[in-house]
Amino acid sequence: MEQSRKLTPKFFFLSIGLVISLIASASAFLTLLFSTLDHTFPDVLTSTYQYGYNSFSFEKIRSSLALLIIIFPVFLVLARFWTKAVKSTLSHFDEVMKKWVIYLIIFLASLMVVIDLVTLVRYFVSGEITIRFILKVLAVLAVAKLVGLYYLSELGVKVPMVSKNKNKVFVSVSCILVLFSIIYGFSVMGGPGSQRDLRLDQRRLEDLQSIQWQVINFWQQKEKLPESFDDLKNPISSFMIPQDPEFQKGLSYE
Repeated sequence: MEQSRKLTPKFFFLSIGLVISLIASASAFLTLLFSTLDHTFPDVLTSTYQYGYNSFSFEKIRSSLALLIIIFPVFLVLARFWTKAVKSTLSHFDEVMKKWVIYLIIFLASLMVVIDLVTLVRYFVSGEITIRFILKVLAVLAVAKLVGLYYLSELGVKVPMVSKNKNKVFVSVSCILVLFSIIYGFSVMGGPGSQRDLRLDQRRLEDLQSIQWQVINFWQQKEKLPESFDDLKNPISSFMIPQDPEFQKGLSYE
C-alpha cells in the first residue's frame, strides 16, 4: 500500500513534458499561422512601408517553423508514452497528477478561447475586422476545441464529437494541421536559399546605410563630398568601409 501511493518520477516527468511540449507546439503553430496570414493579407494600419513597398520580417516565421518541426514530434512521442502509462495501473498520486495535468490543459484551452473572444470584440468595435483576423480567430477556436474535447474525453466526460478511436483522430487531425501550416509557411517564406538571399540583401542594406551616414557626416564637417571610400576611414571612430558579404566572389561596394 505504501508503494502504491508514491508518485513515480517517470509519470511525473512525462506529465510535465506533455504539458510543456503541448503549449510550445500550439504556440508555435498559431504564431506560424498568424505570421503567414500577416504576409498574405497585409493591413495598411500595421504594415511597415519602405521605398514604396511593404517590408516584412520573416524572423517569426523562421523561428516558429524551427520550433514546430522539432517540438511537435516530441509532443507526439510524449503523448504516446503518457497514454500508455495512463492505461496501466497508476498509483494514487499518479492519478492525482493525471487529473491535474488534464485540468491544466483544459484550463489553458478555455483561456485561449476567452482571450480570443475578447480580442475579437475589441477589434470589432475598433472597425478593424479583416479576412486575416477572422482566419486567426477560427484557427484559435479550432486548436482550443481540438485540445479541449480530447482531454475532456480523457477525464471520462462523454463528448459526442469524439469517437472511440479518439487517439488516432486526434493525432491525424493534428498532423494534418501542422503539416499544412509548415507547407504554407515555406510557400510564403520560400526555401532556405531564398531566405539566405534575403538576409544577404538585408546585410547589404545595413552596410549601405552605414556608408550613407558617414558620407553625410563627412559633408557636414568638411562641407564637401568624399572623393573615395578612403576619405571616409576614420581611425578615431574606428569606422572601416564594410565589405560585401560575398566579397570572396569579387563583389564590393562602389
